[in-house]
Amino acid sequence: MGFSNSHLSIRLRMESMQHFTNVEIDIGHADLEPGDCFCKSGFAGKNCDSCDIGYKNYPRCEPCPCHSAGTIGSVCEGDCVCKIQNVEDWRVTDLKGTRVVKPLPENGNVVIANDDVSHFSTYYWLAPPDYLGKKLYSYGSDLKFTLSYVVARGDTSGTYTENADVVLEGNGQQIGYNWGIRPEFDEVAISVPLREQGWFLLTPREDGTNSVSREDFTLILNDLTKLLIRAKFHTDQIEGRLHNIGMEIAAKESKSLRKIGSVEKCVCPVGYAGLSCELCAPGYKSVTGPKIGHICERCDCYNHAESCDNPDGRCENCMHHTTGRKCDHCVRGYYGNATVGTPDDCKPCACPLENPENNFSPTCYAVQTSTGDSDYICNQCPEGYEGNKCERCADGYFGNPQVPGGYCQKCDCSGNADTSQRGWCDSLTGQCLKCLGNTAGWNCGECAPEHFGNAAQRYCEPCSCSPKGSLSSQCDLTTGQCICKPGVVGRTCNRCASGQPKTICPCRVVNQTICPCRKWLILTHLPFAESGQPKHLPLQSGQPKPSAPRVVNPKYLLPAEWLNPNHLPCREDGFGNLEAGCEPCVCNRVGSRSEICDPTTGHCNCKPGVFGTTCDSCLEGYYGFSQQGCRECRCDRLGSLSVQCDENTGQCACKPHVVGRTCDRCEDGYWNLQSGNGCEQCQCNRTGSTASICDKNTGQCTCKSGIGGRFCDQCQPGYFMFSPQGCRACDPCNKPGHICDPRNGRCVCPPYTTGNRCQKCVRNAWGYDRIRGCTPCDCNQKGSPQQNCDPSTGNCICLEGFEGRHCDQCRIGFYNFPNCHKCDCNLDGSVENHCRSNVCQCNDRGDCPCKELVTGQKCDRCVDGTFGLTRESKKGCYECFCFGKTRVCNQAPMYWTQVLLPSRDIFMEVGTTEIPSRLGFQVFPEELTAKRIGIPFVLDKPMYWSIPKEHLGDKVLSYNGYLNFNTESRGASKFPDKLLEQYPLLAIQGNHRIVLYHAGSPPESHSNHRIRLHEVNYPFYNFSVI
Repeated sequence: MGFSNSHLSIRLRMESMQHFTNVEIDIGHADLEPGDCFCKSGFAGKNCDSCDIGYKNYPRCEPCPCHSAGTIGSVCEGDCVCKIQNVEDWRVTDLKGTRVVKPLPENGNVVIANDDVSHFSTYYWLAPPDYLGKKLYSYGSDLKFTLSYVVARGDTSGTYTENADVVLEGNGQQIGYNWGIRPEFDEVAISVPLREQGWFLLTPREDGTNSVSREDFTLILNDLTKLLIRAKFHTDQIEGRLHNIGMEIAAKESKSLRKIGSVEKCVCPVGYAGLSCELCAPGYKSVTGPKIGHICERCDCYNHAESCDNPDGRCENCMHHTTGRKCDHCVRGYYGNATVGTPDDCKPCACPLENPENNFSPTCYAVQTSTGDSDYICNQCPEGYEGNKCERCADGYFGNPQVPGGYCQKCDCSGNADTSQRGWCDSLTGQCLKCLGNTAGWNCGECAPEHFGNAAQRYCEPCSCSPKGSLSSQCDLTTGQCICKPGVVGRTCNRCASGQPKTICPCRVVNQTICPCRKWLILTHLPFAESGQPKHLPLQSGQPKPSAPRVVNPKYLLPAEWLNPNHLPCREDGFGNLEAGCEPCVCNRVGSRSEICDPTTGHCNCKPGVFGTTCDSCLEGYYGFSQQGCRECRCDRLGSLSVQCDENTGQCACKPHVVGRTCDRCEDGYWNLQSGNGCEQCQCNRTGSTASICDKNTGQCTCKSGIGGRFCDQCQPGYFMFSPQGCRACDPCNKPGHICDPRNGRCVCPPYTTGNRCQKCVRNAWGYDRIRGCTPCDCNQKGSPQQNCDPSTGNCICLEGFEGRHCDQCRIGFYNFPNCHKCDCNLDGSVENHCRSNVCQCNDRGDCPCKELVTGQKCDRCVDGTFGLTRESKKGCYECFCFGKTRVCNQAPMYWTQVLLPSRDIFMEVGTTEIPSRLGFQVFPEELTAKRIGIPFVLDKPMYWSIPKEHLGDKVLSYNGYLNFNTESRGASKFPDKLLEQYPLLAIQGNHRIVLYHAGSPPESHSNHRIRLHEVNYPFYNFSVI
C-alpha cells in the first residue's frame, strides 16, 4: 500500500442523540514496502493510481470542496452540509426580547439561574448571530441540541409550563414548534426538523388559521432574525442548562461524507441565482426585495462594469475611468459623458498638458463650444494660473505652462508695482511693467530716470530740474541736485545766483575782446538819470563818456578807460528771471521798494497798489503812480461800471445819471442808486409837486398843500378837488367812520363798507380799512359754493378740485377747468416732477404723465415685458430678464428679509503682512485670526473689505434689494477726495468675469451706506460706462 505523506490523519465522526464525538488517529511515519511508488500530493495507492482521502476525480485528484471539520456527510459529493454548534455566545431572554441576560459558562455548557431572570415568567435561550441571517440552505435538515434543567428539591406544588419549545422569527413573522414530550430533569437530546410540518404561527391569521406553508417557512429561513429555544419548563425551576447545539447548512465547500437531500437546486432563468433562485445573478439587481416571485433586472452601468451590488444595484469595479453608483460619471482628472457607453467616454484632462508636471488642475468638466464642438474647462487651476486649460499665468505671475516643465511663479517687483492694474508684470518674462512711486527697472528696484531717492522704501521724487537753469534733466540719484548752468543755483537750478558784490570785476581789455564777466555789468559809480529808469545802451569803443547811467551787457565791447578794474564792480545780486537767462532786475525806483528782484521770476518788490514785473504801473482799481505807490479807486459798487478808474485823476466810470468821482450819488432829479442800474427819474407830478427834484433815497417828491403820494398825484385824506393850487380841505365830517369823498368833498363811508359807523365790509367784500374801505371777494361761481370770502385774507371757499384766491383754477390733481375732474394718477407710475405732496397732475384730457415703462391713463400698469410697478424705479417697472428665455413675467409673490453678516475690526500698523488683491483692489485678508495687520509705512491707495465666501453664490433673489453697511476709520489722516474719486465704493463680480462698480460718495470717518442692487446704481462696467 502506498501513501502520499509520511503522516496520516484519520477522522471518524460518531453521531448520537446526545452528543457528537470527534476521534483523531495519528499514524506515524509509514515505511514503504519495496516497489511502492512515492506519490504526489492528492494521489495514493501502490502505484499512485487513485486519489487520496479528501481528493476526487482521478487522474486530476482535485481537493474536495467540503472541509471535514465543519461538514456533515460527504466532503466530496454533492453540496456541503455545514454544522454550527457553538454554545458560548448564547444568551437568555423572553419571547418579546424585553431584556437579554448573559448565562454563566460551565464545563463547555452555559447555565442560567432562575434568580437572574426572575422577572420573566418564561424564558428562552437566544441564538447568537452565527445561527441567524440567510439559513435557507438549512431547509430540510435538523436543529439538534441537548439541554437540561433543575427543579427545587422537596415536596413542591409547582407545575410544568406550556409554551412553544422552539421559536423562529423572520420576514415579519414568528412561528413555533413543540416536540410533543415533556423533557425530564436529566440531560436530554432533541432534534427539531427545519421543515414547515409541525410548525405553527404564534399569531393566527384573521381567518383563525395558524398553519405554516413552505412559502412562509422558506421566507423566514431566507433571513432568520431570531432563534429561541425554551429554557424554562417548570414553575419551581431554579436552573437551566444548554449543553450543545448544531444546525446543518448545505454548502458546496463542505467535506462532509453525508449528502443533503432536502435542499433543492433549481435551474434558474437568466439573471437569477441561488439554490432556490432566491438571489440575483452577478450583473443583476433585485427590484422587489426577497419574496416569492421576486424580480431581478440587469444593472445599468453603461457598459463600464461587469457586476453590481444586488441590494441597491450599485455598479462594482467601474472601468474606463468612470465612477458613481451607475458608473455614470468620469473620475477626477477625466471629463466627458460616461453615459454614452463606450470605453472612450471619459478622456484625460490636459491642463494644459497631460504630462503630470504640466497638468495643474486635478479636475475639469465638458462643455460645448459655440460652434457645437466638444471641449472642456479645467475648473481647479491653482493660484497663479488662469485660462480654460490653466494655459497661462495669472496677473502677478510669469512663466509658460504650455512648455513641458514650464510653470508659473510670482513676479518680484520689490513691492513697488501697481497690482490693481492688469498686466502689471510681463506674464512670460516676469519684467515689472507698472512700477509705482516713480520706480523703474526690471523689478522696480531703482528710481526712474529723472528721479532720485530710495526705491526700496518707495521714495523716489522727481528731479524737477528747471529746463531754463539746468544743463540736464537728470539729477544726482541720492541728493537730487541738478547740474546748473553758470550763475544759476538751487537744487533744481530754479533761481538766479544772488549774494554780495564781488570785490573787483575781473574785466580787462585784450585786443578789444569781450569782457569776461559772465553777468551784466552795472555802472554803479554813475548817478541814475532823472527819469529813474536805467537805459540799456551798447557802448562801442571810442564813444564819449556818457553823463547818464548805463547798464552794459558783456557781449558789447567797452572803451578801455571804462574797463578799469578799480571802477567796475561785478554784482551777483540784482539779477532775476531765470527763463530769460538771469537778466538784470531793472526795478522802477518810483514803484519798487528795492532794486533787487526775485531770483527766480525776476519780479520786483512793489509798493502798495503798484503792479508789473518792474513795478512800473498801478494795479487795476488803483491810480496816481507816485513815490508813495498808487491809491485805491474805491469806485462805488452800485454806481460804477467797473472797479477801474482813470489812472491819473481817479475818476470812476459811472452808470446813467450817477455822478461823483467814485460814482456814489444820483444827479439832481434822479434817485434810487441802490437799484444797481443807475439812477431813475423822480417823475414828480407837475400839477401836484413844487419842483422836479425828489429825495435821492426814497424818490418822494415835494407836494403842494393838501396833496400827497410819492409823486404828489392825489389829494390827502380830508382834502378834495386836485388842482395846480393844491387840494381844498373838506368840510368837517363828524360822522363816525365816514371820510371825505376825494372827488366832491362829501362825507361818505369808505368804498364797500357799511354800518352806522362804516365799521365793516359789505357782504361779499373783505379787507376792512377805515380809510381805504374794503375789496370785493369776486369768487368764481363754478369753483366756489358762495360769493362770500374770508374777511381777513379774501380767500374764497373752494369746492373740491378748485384752488386760488378766487377759486378760479383747478387744484393740482384735477383737470378741465371750470369742470375740474380728479386725475387719480398712480403715484408709483407717474413722473416725479409732475407730482407734489404725493399728488400728480394730468393734462387737460386726464392723461397722467407715465414713466418710460408704465402705461394706462392712470399710469397704473407695466408695459409688456416688464414687472414690479414701484416708485423706486426711474422707469416705473423693471424689464423682464428671465436669462433671455422669455419676455413674459410678473411680480414674484415674495417678501424681503435680511441676511446679517458679523462686523469686523482690524488695526493697521507698519509691517509686512501680505495684502491680497482682488479685482485689482487691495483687500483685507479674510483668513486673519488676529485683528492686526502690517502695512507699508504709506498706503498709496484705499483698501477694501470682502464679503465672506459663504455669503456669495446665487443672489438673483436679491435683485432690487439693498446692501446696507457702515464703515468706520480712526486715524490722523485720510486719503484726499480727489484720490478717492478714482476708486469705486463697491465692486461686485459675477458670471466668472463681469465686474460692476458703484461710485458712491467719498466715505467719511464714519459712514452709513445703503446701496440698491439694481443696474442703474452701477454705471460702470470694468471702468467703462454702462
